[in-house]
This record gives sequence, C-alpha cells and structure tokens, in this order.
Amino acid sequence: MYSIAWMLLVVAQAGPVPAAPVAQSRPEGVAAPAILGTNEAARGLDTSISFAELDELLIGRRASGPKGREALKHLLHTKLLGLLAKESRLSIGSKEVDAKAKEIEARLIQSREAASLAEFLSQSGVPLDVFREHLRLALVQETLARRALGTPPDEELNGEKQEMWLAQVLEQRGAQMPTPPWADGVAARCGDLEVSVKDFLDHLRTVLPAEDVREDCFQLLLLKRMRARMPDLAPEALAKAVDLELERRGRETRDDPRYRGLSYEQVMGAQGLPVAYLRLDPAVLIASLSTLWVDRSQGDKGLRAVYAKERELFDGRFGEAVDARMLFLRASSVPNPLIPRDFPAAEMDLSKWKETVRTADEFGKLARERSEEPFSRDKDGRVGFVTRGDDRLPPEVREALFAAKPAVVGTPMVGPVRVQGGACLLWVGVRRPAPGWEEMSLNVHRELRRRFIEELLTRDAVYTYLNKP
Repeated sequence: MYSIAWMLLVVAQAGPVPAAPVAQSRPEGVAAPAILGTNEAARGLDTSISFAELDELLIGRRASGPKGREALKHLLHTKLLGLLAKESRLSIGSKEVDAKAKEIEARLIQSREAASLAEFLSQSGVPLDVFREHLRLALVQETLARRALGTPPDEELNGEKQEMWLAQVLEQRGAQMPTPPWADGVAARCGDLEVSVKDFLDHLRTVLPAEDVREDCFQLLLLKRMRARMPDLAPEALAKAVDLELERRGRETRDDPRYRGLSYEQVMGAQGLPVAYLRLDPAVLIASLSTLWVDRSQGDKGLRAVYAKERELFDGRFGEAVDARMLFLRASSVPNPLIPRDFPAAEMDLSKWKETVRTADEFGKLARERSEEPFSRDKDGRVGFVTRGDDRLPPEVREALFAAKPAVVGTPMVGPVRVQGGACLLWVGVRRPAPGWEEMSLNVHRELRRRFIEELLTRDAVYTYLNKP
C-alpha cells in the first residue's frame, strides 16, 4: 500500500524525472520562444547566449553541487531501471499506472489532502505526465525489488528496502559518477550503461530551479555586455582584478563567524564549485570588471565629486545611524474585522506599556509578546541601525528616532508614533556616527558599481528558454 507520505515524496522528487531523449539543444517539452533562435538559451537586449555557453557554466557552477549530483543520480537510476526492466522483460503499462493512480487518489480524498489527484498535483506544481512517469518507475522498482528479494505480493515492501536493493545493483554493476569536466563525454556509468554529458545537461536544464537558471543566464549576458563595454582591457589587468576580488571574498569569509574559519575556497567547494572554476565564475568576473570600470572612470577624485553632488543620498543611506527596537500595533481610522482597533486605542495601549518598561530587555520581551510586526517581533523588536534615509521604516519613525536624545543622556523610549496602518513605540539605542571618507568612499564605489550593472542590463530585460512564448 502507498502512504500519503510516499506520495508527497514522489511529488517532491518529481523534478528529477527525465524527459525522453532530446535530439536538439533545447530541452524537450520547452517551446522555443519567438524571440530566441534555435540554439539560443537566453537574450537580453541585443546580447544573446547559446546553450553551449550556458552548459559550460552549468558544468562549472551547478553539476558538482548538491542539486546537480542529485539530478545526475536520479537520471542514472532512471536509465538503470529502464535497462533492468528490459532485461527482465518487465513492462508496466498505462493500465497498471491508472490503477495505482486511482488508489493514490482515493487515499488523498480519504485523508482530505485534496479533493482529487488533479487538484493535489496542481497545488504541488507537478505536471500529470511527470507524476505518471514517476509512478511507472516506482512500480518498476517495486516489482523488480520484490522479485530479487523474494517478497510476496501481499507483503509490504517499504521504500527503504527498495532503495537498498537498487543500491546493491548499482554497486554490483560498478556505478561511477566521476567529477567534471568529463573529457570522455560520459557523466556517469553503471556497467555497460552510460549517461552522456549531453543527456545530463539536457536533463539538468529542465530540473534546476527556474530562478537559478535565470540568474545564470542573466550573469552570462551581463558579463558579455561588460566585456563589450571594455574592449581594450588587457588580460593582465583582468587577472589582477580577479586576484583582488578573490582576496576580498577570502577576507570576508574568514571574518564571517558563520564559516568558523573556513577559507573561501573551502566554502565554495562545499557548494560544488571547484577551486579551478572560481576564476572563471561569472559572479567573480562581474564583480572584478565592475570594480575596474569604476576605478578607471572615476578614481578618488571622481568618487569625491559624486559624493559632493549626491551627499544627501549617501549620508541618508550610510551616514549617522541609530540602533533601534520597535513595538508595532496595527490600527485603522475605522475599526473593522481585520483591524479591530482604531488609532487612539493603539496609542493608549502603547502609552500604558511605556510606563512599565525600564530596560532594553524588558522592551524586547514586550515586543516579542505584543508587537504585530512579525519581522522585528521575532527578534525581540530589534530593527538594527537605522539611517536617516533607511527606507525600511516610515519617515515618521526615522524622524522620531533622530529627534530623540541618545539613550545615554535621555529617555530611551519615544512614542507612540502614528504611522500608516498603525502606531509604534520605539526604543532608542546608541548612535553610530557618520563614517569617515575612507569608509564612505567604499559605499560610493559600491553604488556606482550597482549603477553600472543596471545601466548594462536589468533582470527584467532577460528572456530565457524557460519563458513561455
């Protein structure tokens, strides 16, 4: 019998089911958008990338990572099950799949997971044909495992035993999944069975999360446009810029407590990026080229000129800041079922609580219990350092924070402050002075790099093979 948990597992794994063999560059089942040529994977403005260019990135960035290895494993298992079924003269047809699908649908309805199988698959985002292929493969695996283990049809054979059987077959047949770059054109082997690099890449493009593929395409397109903007750049200059960028990332990684002293190369290696690929990775090259562009076009004098011209902007974002906590109550002019509190009622509650709080810890406890703004509430009301131009908070809140005296000489609380949608009480912490030019110049540099990138290409201007025509 198939449990609801098993069905959920099937749906969760639906992505790695491979399509039928692909005879062209574009994955089967993905229509060619009119804007793209036959071999184009993506286009941004007047720049395009081919599937060969995308595949080169996927091999370097994705193939050795957890998602890539899982996709290759599933593809190998799928091909092996097909071979084993052929060798055993086993055929699972539509009749068997239909029967099992009806059984699953009945259990879904009984458990109230969904009103039908179609509804369940729609909610899960899994196409019916993909689910049916998974179901067919599951029946193949179960049948072959039963035969091999001598398990009677009326005796349960759980998924763990089936996986153990399949793992034994893989071991007996000498399954291998070598690391890229796969010079011989084979990504995986199991006895005489081979998974070609082409088959794997066709498969990988269809199963990777769409947001990952779109980001890869965006970065490749952006990198092309950057190189076109800097045609006179010497290879030695780029190599030096890449060295500096990798050194910067290394310092940040060493200083980040999350990585506990690991090097940048170790962290990237854990994500599946080989050390040799780091210098070729578009993200590293984009950072290096944008830094070079700003250095060449501005220099220190140019950065100072930009800062002087846009001082209000940069001081607002990166200047003096106040460490703040917030307790927010929702309110409206006219109480309603969704917000049963008006502004005076919210302000009355906040004023009453204000009289009971003496320390930051007490404020944090009250915010955790009473605040109706989930992001800060879950952090004991902490908002962090707020600058005058911090767009995370309404202008009224920022004005109240900077109008208050620092906590060391005045009251640490201000409010209630009325804002759109409610009112809030604020705990005013320490003030952080505006940085000197050495630090501010880094912020100006970073902003100019961002503008350079946005000038060249924005993500909404990118059209990929994943877009519907």
